[in-house]
Amino acid sequence: MSDTQHEKTASTSQVKCTVCDYVKAATSVKTNESHSFSGNTCTKCGAKQVEKSIGIYLTNRTDVPLYEKASSYSNSTRRLSAINTRIEIFSISINEAGNYWGRTINGDYVWMGNLKAASGSYTAKFKSSVANKDITVPFYYSDTLFSATATQLNRDLGKASVCLSAATYNKENIKSVLEKMGYVVIRQVNYEKAATRTDNDFVGYTVARKFITINSQSHTIYCVFIQGTPGNAQWHSNFNIGTGGIEHAGFTKAADQVWADITSGIPSTYASTNKIWLVGHSRGAAVANIIAGKLTASQKYASASNIYAYTFACPTVLTTANTSNKNIWNFNNNGDLITQVPLTKWGFKRNGQTKTLNSVISTRIPQCFSVITGSSFNGRNDYADAIAVMNDWCPTVSKYYDKGVLNWSVKNFMDDIACMLYGGAFDEVNFAAKIISDPNHIGSFADKLNLVVDREKGMREIAHGHCQETYIAWLYSGEQY
Repeated sequence: MSDTQHEKTASTSQVKCTVCDYVKAATSVKTNESHSFSGNTCTKCGAKQVEKSIGIYLTNRTDVPLYEKASSYSNSTRRLSAINTRIEIFSISINEAGNYWGRTINGDYVWMGNLKAASGSYTAKFKSSVANKDITVPFYYSDTLFSATATQLNRDLGKASVCLSAATYNKENIKSVLEKMGYVVIRQVNYEKAATRTDNDFVGYTVARKFITINSQSHTIYCVFIQGTPGNAQWHSNFNIGTGGIEHAGFTKAADQVWADITSGIPSTYASTNKIWLVGHSRGAAVANIIAGKLTASQKYASASNIYAYTFACPTVLTTANTSNKNIWNFNNNGDLITQVPLTKWGFKRNGQTKTLNSVISTRIPQCFSVITGSSFNGRNDYADAIAVMNDWCPTVSKYYDKGVLNWSVKNFMDDIACMLYGGAFDEVNFAAKIISDPNHIGSFADKLNLVVDREKGMREIAHGHCQETYIAWLYSGEQY
C-alpha cells in the first residue's frame, strides 16, 4: 500500500483531496493526509496512479501546482492553469511518503497524480559524453508535424529532432526509437567502421521510411539521421578543411557517400508526395546541412517545402552555401568553438537559417542542463578572443596549412586538439614547445582556449559548449529563438 498526498484547500478548517474531493475535518487533520491505495486504485475515490516513467503527460485538472521539491509542503514555483496542458517529465522521484513526483526541465516537481499519459510520447536514449552515463529524454512526435510546410519552424519537430540527433550516435538506440515511432529502418551504415588518422572522412547514418496520410493525401517520409563524431579519429576529418577554399573537404567527402546512397533509394518519380527529414548534431549536422542544401537546390526528390532539415552545432561547410533556404534550420550556440571552424573570414557559410544562443547569458540553460545531466553547466560565453587570434594567425585557408619557419601549422594545432577530444596520441612535448616558441599566435590561441594553465577546464568548456545536452536544454528551456 502506498500513499499520495492530499492538498490543503483555501479553507483552514479542512483538508481536501484534489483528486477525489475526500475531506477530513480540521480536528483529524494530519500533516500527510492521503489516499488509501489498494494496488494502483484509491479505495476512497477509485483514482488510479498514473504511469511512473519519463515521458510526455497532460494535466488532468485545472490549476496544477509545481514545487521546488518533491513535496506539496515545499514552495510552489508556478501553476499550470489549464487542463490538458502538456508537460515533459525528465525523471521520477519517490518522496518519503511513497508519493511519485515528476521533475520538469525547469527543475521543479509535479505530483504524478495530477497528470495523465499523453499520446505521442516517446523517449530517446543516448550516452552522455559530459556526464558519462546513459540519459533518456522525452519528446513528442506525431505524423501531423509534417502537415505544415518545412519553411515554418516547428518547435515540436525541433525538439524531436534534437533528441533523435543524440540517439543517432548509437545504432541500436536510434533504430529502437524509430521503430516505436512507426518507421521502418531501411539501412544503417558505417556505425562499426573504425576511423584512423588516415581514414576518417565518413559518417555513420540511419535511413528510415514511413507511409503516412495527411489531409487525405498519401506521403512517404524518408528519415536521414546522421551521426556526429563518435569520440574517435573522425575529429581529424572535422578539421580537414582542404585547400580548395570552396568546400570543407572532410564534410564533403562524407556527404558525398550519404548523398549517393539516399538518392539511389528515394524515387524521384514520387517527388510531389515525398517528404524528407534530415537531422544531425556536430559533424552529423554539417553533413545533413550539405545534403539538405543539395536536395533543396535540385528538388528532384522532394519539393523544398517538404524537405525538413534540423541541425544542431553545425559548423560552416561551404563558401557557396545558400543562406536564403527557408526550410533548413540550424541551431548554434555562441559558446560552441566547433561550429566556428572553418572561419567565416574565409567565406564559409551554412545553408539555411541559423538560430543562435548565448548559453551563459541565458538564465534557463544551466538549470535545464543540470536536470538532463545531473551535472553543472561549465560552458563559455563565446570564443571571440580565440577566433580573433586565429583570424590573425591564418587569414586565409592556405595559411591554415602553412607550417612556416616553425614547421607547425594551425592544422597541426587543431589535430592536437582533436586528439585531446577523443583521447588520441600526440606529442605533448612538441605541443608545449610550439606554444613557447610562438607566444603571439600558438601560445595566445592555446591560452584563449584555457589549454595552457588549466587544460582540463579548457576541454570541459569546449565539451559543454558543443555537446548534445546543451542543445537539448536550449530547445526545451523555453528560451526564445
